[in-house]
Amino acid sequence: MPHDHKYSSYACRHVAMLLLAMLPTARTVVVAQSSPIAAHRQSSAVVPASQGITDATLSMLDSALYLYKGHLLLRSDIRKDGLAPLVPDTTLANLYPSITSIVRQPVTGTLFFTVPDRSGHSTLRYAYQSGSKTKTKQVKLDGFDVYHPTFSSDGRTFVFASRHRQAGYGGFDLWYSRYEDGQWSAPQNIGNRINGGADEVSPVIVGDYLIFASNSRPQSRGKLALFATRLIADSVQSDTAFAFPIGRSTVQALPEPFINSQHDVQNLVSFGIDSGGYFLCGNDIVRYQSTLYATHVWGYITDVEGRPIADAVVSVQADHRTLCTAKPDPTGLYHLVLPVGTAYTLACKAPGRFASRTTITPTHPHTGDLIRSTRHDIHLDALPIGKPAYYADLFGPNTSSELCEQGRQTLDLIARFLTDNPSLSATISLVSDPTTDADFNAILTAHRLEVIEEYLLTRIPSAVSLITRNACEGNETCSQGTGLCRLSVLLR
Repeated sequence: MPHDHKYSSYACRHVAMLLLAMLPTARTVVVAQSSPIAAHRQSSAVVPASQGITDATLSMLDSALYLYKGHLLLRSDIRKDGLAPLVPDTTLANLYPSITSIVRQPVTGTLFFTVPDRSGHSTLRYAYQSGSKTKTKQVKLDGFDVYHPTFSSDGRTFVFASRHRQAGYGGFDLWYSRYEDGQWSAPQNIGNRINGGADEVSPVIVGDYLIFASNSRPQSRGKLALFATRLIADSVQSDTAFAFPIGRSTVQALPEPFINSQHDVQNLVSFGIDSGGYFLCGNDIVRYQSTLYATHVWGYITDVEGRPIADAVVSVQADHRTLCTAKPDPTGLYHLVLPVGTAYTLACKAPGRFASRTTITPTHPHTGDLIRSTRHDIHLDALPIGKPAYYADLFGPNTSSELCEQGRQTLDLIARFLTDNPSLSATISLVSDPTTDADFNAILTAHRLEVIEEYLLTRIPSAVSLITRNACEGNETCSQGTGLCRLSVLLR
């Protein structure tokens, strides 16, 4: 959330010199996360980690990130191989001292920035050219403190965070101002669809969406998490007189790892909806390399009788690697958020049960939302250990030795289970008696066993012990003329 300068005016400028010795060499490490969104963390700790990021602000200008933390503005150039080491900025400091955040108006390219005034209030200023000199001027906004300003694509509306105890909903709220008749209008509260009883901060406009951090919503779990809403309402209600219907669309939590963090998450800066960007999380700068369009996949994992399977695990796989995993709650309910544009395999398994695999290809939602929702329930059939399980109708009619579709599906389930549990040994027995000739039934069974064995051996690890047995040899269990063809699987 924004740093309130009223409570830190005692801090001295010479603290910057003390912090120089604490600047780290920037390094990038992979984030452990439960999301297929690719993300990396870049160390940005320039003050003791116990101070968190409550006084940090992340901005992006042209090809550089700017981090204001501990009364020091730091710069990190964005390179192809990641972020350059954080260093104290000198260029913007020449424009105006104590800059805390910066943003460029999209249409005119005018540079706007926030700075504390002598009383500790956060003010908004802009730079302009006067002859050969660059000068700055304050934007008058009825005494509002301005934090994290962001502009709409036409440059005529900007949104910011501010605390207003009389006109707000509690804590920091989001406000907006329109450029009308050559000046910025008095700030208007963005409304209670977005603002809650705690804090809404760090707004950023990305395309047609307003993204912000909030700890007022249930998904926040008491910490700051990122949310998104369309700037223009899906439908403008007839009872509104707003010319700019901001704050009237559905609010959605952004995909993980934004909401799935143990730390406050805020200050997203983005190259675009489909281009990735950066945000602050804990004491790190986190880079995400994915579209913000996503599909929320949810459902229940149960057995064939509808009982929840709480010890199941769902893995999201793509390009022959596991991207993330999810576990259901005691009711069997699981959640995943999958960015669009990739085909994912959802592999679900539980101890003593067949694995389930499904391919899901999320597509762009057509409702105007960043995230669409789809339900996908998963049913896992049990495979007993130590006693045989029986399966019928693996082959076609009569005396066919070609696996039918149901037969291939059954063997696929067995192969997946053995792949997930390579320490098990499997004994497979087959009985065939579609004719009255017991000798022919034994020969047919032997041929079918070869087909089954070849099918399974190409799909299971070599470590699995697989034993096949013709139950018709010597007319052990065959009943002549019953038309029976049954597979028995015994796992140990």
